[in-house]
Amino acid sequence: MRLTNLVPEISQDIVEILGQIGIHTDVDLLLSYSDFELWKMLPKGTITLQQLKDLKRRVQPLCSAEGYSGKDILNLDLTDYKPLQLFSSDGEPVPLTPPIPVASVVEVSGDKGSGKTILALDLLIKGLLLSDLHTGIWVDTLGDFSMDNMLQAATKILERFQITSAFDVEALHNIMSNISGNADKPYILVIDSITPLFSPLLSPISSQGHAIMTEFLRNLHDFSRKSKCIVLVINDTASKGLDRTDRKPALGPSFALMTDTTLWLQKSPLESASGQTVYSVEVLKSRSMLGKHLVMFTIENGRVYNWQTADSMTIPP
Repeated sequence: MRLTNLVPEISQDIVEILGQIGIHTDVDLLLSYSDFELWKMLPKGTITLQQLKDLKRRVQPLCSAEGYSGKDILNLDLTDYKPLQLFSSDGEPVPLTPPIPVASVVEVSGDKGSGKTILALDLLIKGLLLSDLHTGIWVDTLGDFSMDNMLQAATKILERFQITSAFDVEALHNIMSNISGNADKPYILVIDSITPLFSPLLSPISSQGHAIMTEFLRNLHDFSRKSKCIVLVINDTASKGLDRTDRKPALGPSFALMTDTTLWLQKSPLESASGQTVYSVEVLKSRSMLGKHLVMFTIENGRVYNWQTADSMTIPP
C-alpha cells in the first residue's frame, strides 16, 4: 500500500520526506531497513528515532488485515450451520424432533404409512428457511415424490431445492460423486428410501452386498463431515422373527450402527379429537443426543403438528 493512501492518519509532510529517500510504500517503510538505518537516511532534525518507531506502529494496523484464530474462523464458518430441529407447524414452539447436529447421518425408520417422508420433508423445508444460503437435495429412489407439499412453501425455498432420482446403487454413487464435486454443498440431503437399493444385495450366504452397503455409508459419513451436511436416510422395516406384526428397521443391525441417530416412527393406537391418525417419533439411539425423546404428532395437509392428548388436540384451519 502506498503511504499517500494513509494520509491523514499519518502526516503528509512525513510521507513527502520519506518519498524523497525512496520510501513510497508500507513495505518500504516496515521491511526494507531497520529503524536505525532508516532514521540515519532521513534529513537531520526531521523526526527522532522514537518518533519513527511510533510511526511504524501506527502504519502496521492501517495496512494489515484483521487477524483471526483458527477457532474464530471455524465459528464463523458454522454460523449458518446450526443444529436442525423440527417444531410443530401450528405456531407453538413445541419440538417434534430433538436437535439434529450438522455433519450427521440420521436414519428415519418406520413402517409404511408412519409419516417418514412427511417428517423428512418438513425437516428439509425448515432447514431451507434457516438461511438463504442453505440448499437441499432430495434423492427419490421410488419414483413417487410429489411436489404438492413443496409448492406450498415460499418461492425462495423452491429455488434452492433440487430433486433427483436413483433406482440402483450405481446411480446413487454417481449422484453422491456429483454432489461431492460441486463447490456448493447442500445443508440437508434426503435419500427416500435407501431400502430398495440395498436390500436386494443383502444375502445370508454372501458378504458382498454388506460390503457394498458399508462402503457407501462410510462415504456418506465422510461427505457429511466434510461438507457439514445433515443427511436423512429413510429406511423401511422388516419383521422380527416369526411375528410379522412386530417390526424393526430394515437392512440389519450393521446399518443402524453406522448411522449417528435412528428416529423410529409408527402409528399410534390413539386418535385425535377430530378423528385423525396419531403418529409417534422416538429416538431409538443417538451418538449426539442425550436422554429419551418420544413425541406424538398428527399430519394435516402435508404438515406435521404436535399432539398431546385427545381432549386438547386442536387442528389449525
